[in-house]
Amino acid sequence: MSIKIEHTEFAKGKAETVWKFWSDVSTWSLWDLGLEWCKLKKGHAFQLYGEASLLPTGAPAPLDVRITECTPNKSFTDEAKMELGFILVSHEVIPHKTGVKITHCFQYTPLNPEAETVFRQRMFLKLKEKWPETVKTLARLVEKEEVK
Repeated sequence: MSIKIEHTEFAKGKAETVWKFWSDVSTWSLWDLGLEWCKLKKGHAFQLYGEASLLPTGAPAPLDVRITECTPNKSFTDEAKMELGFILVSHEVIPHKTGVKITHCFQYTPLNPEAETVFRQRMFLKLKEKWPETVKTLARLVEKEEVK
């Protein structure tokens, strides 16, 4: 059974501005409230099969992610393999009447029932609490960037 958290926000801005924040992984900690830092791995770019390392807040070690879908100015998906299962995070921006609709979806697939229990006890509540704020923060940054 997978655990899924999704949130959508609207922003007065352009898809290209959202993409600017997504494709510069060094800015991820500005809008992702659950990250201390993120950086591309040596020799990698923000593109299909690009790889990065990130440190979730409070985590004992960095997590490696791989971009498994990448459509500039529209969407990207990154995946990570952990001891306890797999994480897939999709990001989508869709033009809207007055700006853009930004959606981030987190999906965790545990390896077994025990892994699911550990995830729910250690990470799920914090993640569920911070996920909407993360997308809201990105939307506000996009709006600020648009008025520059």
